[in-house]
Amino acid sequence: MNRNLSRRATLVGAAGTLAGAFLARPAASARPRQVAHTGEAWPEADALFKSDPRWRGGDLALPTVLAPGRVLWHFGDSFIDLEPPYERAGSTFIRNSIAIQQGLNPASADIEFHWSMNGAEPRAFFDTALSPVRREPDSVYWCNSSLVVDNGSTSVLATLFAEWTHDALPTRLGTTWAFVPNYQEHPSEWEITYVLGPDVAGELGARFEPRYWSLTRRGSYVEGYGTFHGIISSNPVYRVRWPAAELLNGNVSGGEWKDGDVWRPAADFNGAQPSEAAFTSRALQFSVHQESPGYTMITQSADYGPMAWDHAPTPDGHWGQQFTVVYDHPERQRPGVRVYHNWAVPALTSDDADLIAIYSSNGPNVFEDESTYYPRFVKIHYA
Repeated sequence: MNRNLSRRATLVGAAGTLAGAFLARPAASARPRQVAHTGEAWPEADALFKSDPRWRGGDLALPTVLAPGRVLWHFGDSFIDLEPPYERAGSTFIRNSIAIQQGLNPASADIEFHWSMNGAEPRAFFDTALSPVRREPDSVYWCNSSLVVDNGSTSVLATLFAEWTHDALPTRLGTTWAFVPNYQEHPSEWEITYVLGPDVAGELGARFEPRYWSLTRRGSYVEGYGTFHGIISSNPVYRVRWPAAELLNGNVSGGEWKDGDVWRPAADFNGAQPSEAAFTSRALQFSVHQESPGYTMITQSADYGPMAWDHAPTPDGHWGQQFTVVYDHPERQRPGVRVYHNWAVPALTSDDADLIAIYSSNGPNVFEDESTYYPRFVKIHYA
């Protein structure tokens, strides 16, 4: 059950020079490389996100493993209806919510959704009203993703948000990190420290507006992928990293971008792009996870296209050379409906799938059409 959440927010440190989003994933699988052949819908697992009638759907669905068998889901824009008959049309629209899943098989797991309350009204779980570093009084936080950073004796949940104006045509203002050291406690007890990331700078086409995907711990760094163009696809994608020890202490200023074969401090670029990218994306969102003896990508064959699978021998990869379409979402056949946020969730299990993926959908009548805006699972089978 959701609680009226009381959380402490504090400011530490100065604004960092680089911000990022974490998509957590477990250690490498021992499975040898296979070829993804088919994907299938998994309605038994989809029911997980409909188990609390008050939560009427949410955007994004980004997973983070908090502990063995315990998974955090971050959602973006969400619908909350506290009173029967529990309909989206009568819901309160909030900018983010979370859920805690117990069990790794979503068809049999339990889940508990959480949001904040302002009196009798639902509010975003990560509420800018509780953040001392918000840029504007009415700005909102949209989640990118999160990761548990651990050095063996100390750990922290690090989550990054894009901060936007609360307008009809919202404008991205910059990024803000949230650090939660007591993330193993009930979410109502979380103590959240907000740290300001960089502001958006420059014009579209060259502005410093990075988004990051598939970050994971690799040695003494948290590594992943970033693009400077956060709102369109077919963009150069670069490898990025931060010293894990600095993130553990809430310091977000040590980010680096890989420029060809050389890692360089983010501050060196001053909002410009590195000269050499790791690859060019086909869709805005994707995931990459280690799957021995290489790395597997889940994305879309094009913006709003079918779910696609790829494999490469290194993190730099040669992505896009042999994409295999594994699942064509039935929602794509409906006028005006868009499918997006396709990525793998390798921590999850099923009785017969080799890999679990998830996606989101949206349409022109989202308040009335409750067949969209709930995340859906796909079971991927290897040939």
